[in-house]
Amino acid sequence: CLGADRDTARAFRPEPELADANPAIQTLSAGLRMCVAAEGADLAHSHTWYTGLGGHLAGRLYGIPHVISAHSLEPLRPWKAEQLGGGYQVSSYVERTAYEHAAAIIAVSDGMRKDVLRCYPDIDPDKVRVIHNGIDVDLWPYAERTRTAQGPAELLFAGRLEYEKGVQDLLAALPRIRRTHPGTTLTIAGDGTQRDWLMEQARKHRQQAANHSHGRGHRDGHHGRTRGGQRGHRLRPGQLRAADGPPAGQEGADHRSHRRRSRTPARG
Repeated sequence: CLGADRDTARAFRPEPELADANPAIQTLSAGLRMCVAAEGADLAHSHTWYTGLGGHLAGRLYGIPHVISAHSLEPLRPWKAEQLGGGYQVSSYVERTAYEHAAAIIAVSDGMRKDVLRCYPDIDPDKVRVIHNGIDVDLWPYAERTRTAQGPAELLFAGRLEYEKGVQDLLAALPRIRRTHPGTTLTIAGDGTQRDWLMEQARKHRQQAANHSHGRGHRDGHHGRTRGGQRGHRLRPGQLRAADGPPAGQEGADHRSHRRRSRTPARG
């Protein structure tokens, strides 16, 4: 895997001497380390362009099949040119090369499969199969919705707080939603490069955000880190409730383009 150490996988990190390089180049250096470590493997698997070059080179170097899991594509994320600069051209080149030479591609949905074939028409359609994402049903057990038509609606965003996820648009739309659905509340659970900006907007409009999987402690209405089975419980309807927001006619968050430049590449 790429990033921090974990119990279930061997982690690889970028070359320290490239700490000041474009984030795309840093990421590729970790991929080269993965390629070297893949010697003796029967199959190389990559997920996104982060590890695509490592998987592609491992396939060529050791004569093994390279399989890709696809859930996002660089051609459909043009905003990354602002985040990565010329690194976006690098990430796009790496992705195209890896995809067009892969032995097989696993798409997480029918829509993803169509996107792969549309963005990279030279790929043999028979190489692209759909395997839908799954969830841990013990961690996220099914629960009947108990909310009735009585009382205000409760909205929840759970995910990485990055520009491409669109949470800033949800925050900006909340006042308009409240005009037709008074009392609607919004809970934001997650972490990312937009976290501080979103917290500023939340404080500005008297909303409360919840940070679960990457908490930084208890401050400004944040709930601290939760682990394992706690998450499903905390995120069920009614468990986390945002404070009442501004009056219905008040303007929402400033939703003009706000993209924080990060030293790590934006993920899908």
